[in-house]
Amino acid sequence: MKPVNLKTKCRRKLSGHAFHENKLVDTIMRRRGVYAKSRMEYSLRNLEHFNTFKDIEKASKLVADAIMSGGKIMVLADYDCDGATACATMIKSLRMLGAKHACYAIPDRFTMGYGTTPDFVDSIAHHKPDLVITVDNGISSFDGIERIREVLPNTKILVTDHHMASKDGSLPDADAIVNPNQQGCEFPSKAICGCGVAWYVGLATRAYMREKGMFARLGIEEPNLATLIDLVALGTVADVVPLDYNNRVIVDIGIKFIREGFGCHGINSLIQIGGQKIEKVKSSDFAFSLGPRINSVGRLDNMRIGVLCLLAEDISNANMFAKELTSTNNIRKDIQKGMVDVARNMVEKLDDNRLSIVVHHPEFNEGVIGLTAARLKESYGVPTFVFATNEKGMLKASGRSVPGFHLFDALNEIQQRHNERNGITERKDMMFAGFGGHAMAAGLSLKPEYLDDFTELLDEVVRDHLKKPSDVIDTDGLVDAKLLTDNNVKELLECSPFGQHFPEPILETKATIKGFSFSKNGRHLFYTLSDGERTIEAVAFNYKDREHLYNIPAINEEGTMADSEAHLVFRPDISEFRGQESFKMILESAKIC
Repeated sequence: MKPVNLKTKCRRKLSGHAFHENKLVDTIMRRRGVYAKSRMEYSLRNLEHFNTFKDIEKASKLVADAIMSGGKIMVLADYDCDGATACATMIKSLRMLGAKHACYAIPDRFTMGYGTTPDFVDSIAHHKPDLVITVDNGISSFDGIERIREVLPNTKILVTDHHMASKDGSLPDADAIVNPNQQGCEFPSKAICGCGVAWYVGLATRAYMREKGMFARLGIEEPNLATLIDLVALGTVADVVPLDYNNRVIVDIGIKFIREGFGCHGINSLIQIGGQKIEKVKSSDFAFSLGPRINSVGRLDNMRIGVLCLLAEDISNANMFAKELTSTNNIRKDIQKGMVDVARNMVEKLDDNRLSIVVHHPEFNEGVIGLTAARLKESYGVPTFVFATNEKGMLKASGRSVPGFHLFDALNEIQQRHNERNGITERKDMMFAGFGGHAMAAGLSLKPEYLDDFTELLDEVVRDHLKKPSDVIDTDGLVDAKLLTDNNVKELLECSPFGQHFPEPILETKATIKGFSFSKNGRHLFYTLSDGERTIEAVAFNYKDREHLYNIPAINEEGTMADSEAHLVFRPDISEFRGQESFKMILESAKIC
């Protein structure tokens, strides 16, 4: 199977009136739909209010009543970074609000699967909680919630989640459900992560307890739950949810909170052990350093270590857990590299006419299939699913999509087509044992006998909805190279936080190639460029993985390169060397004009 051709697409057309004195910043922000400086200013008072969440009053009363009665509250979390931060946020919120008995549990992904499953419920039933709160899961846990009703009939159930609810409107039998993506919920930030939902539930409960005079009865001061925003910021970036304005407020304030020395011990330890400086932490550190290390234990072992790190009350314990997370992540990297190599060999044998990728190997590690799918999608530019076999013989898959193809909707359509063609009406006979996710990422459990059917149906659905998939790079459009001064680029990069749907800037420009060279291992490509007045350095990292995106001019007989004008797609960066800062391009593509 061959990589598809590269296309670039500007995210938006330039519109609105100029509002920023920096022309580069003004141009890029207006192309992103930011038309005023006020939309680049972030304050807690600008956050959406919790009162538009459906069931938020019911949820607040459930939590407050359990706290006031001294009941046992158990938080049921997910095993990724969003789940870990949501768990830590909810546990800290409950304790700050006066809960005496707040504990948590996390399922084993290899034996219990995702979410609040019946097996997971059975594993915690002996605790006999008075209130169960799910975080970052539960909206699709019909069987698990039913199991709670069976074995714990006196237990109240609060579901907090952000994943898509069933399209038919059906919901699990909980006492309250707080999820912006359920029917009838008017909370405007549909992109909020699971940790964010958990935090908002804490804020709403605090307001309810304030109104009812409960803090005075407990003999405690009303807590400042804004101090948990570092956890919410980490969960938001690590879960790759779209950074709408509400999420940008959360991430920006969370980062400033950490930089000023107020972050929790766990986050501070992860930053320092990762070689970053607390006062210079940025959203990309969440995405590429802290998040992956927390995720690693959920992928290979048990997320409990990640939660313990985030809950650590002293720096020595935080350091111990952070070192364990870092060590586990190094093991994960080695496993991932081997899986990607095997998967690529399998993909090369697929039909070139396929518009999707499905690969399965019985020795794939279930915890790393999502990362492997992401790497294949990046290389081939088509929707991709990677399957592993779990301990029960069920196939577990993680999928990654491309712009224009909604993966969660596709899985719904695949299930529907399969049911209609085979006359299936009972849930036990359906193709999927379970599935869930978002537009760009999804996971599923599949009965082994349906793998071939799934492979064909996926390609069929892709063809119906994505006629010409291509390796698309969304950019902020063409800019004059002369605008790319050190100061202009630095100010642009300070328009953070960046993340999903508000990514780090990717620009296009034209410049003259004066020369190029390779790293010693041949994986990285270095360009020397000129805009007619100055020299600009550019680098294409891991060039060998995306060689089809680069058109390298020939070197003449004298060993120097004849001038060639190129169209460059790049991430602007400011590099620092011996105290001097200078603009550098991190290339995504280079083509001769």
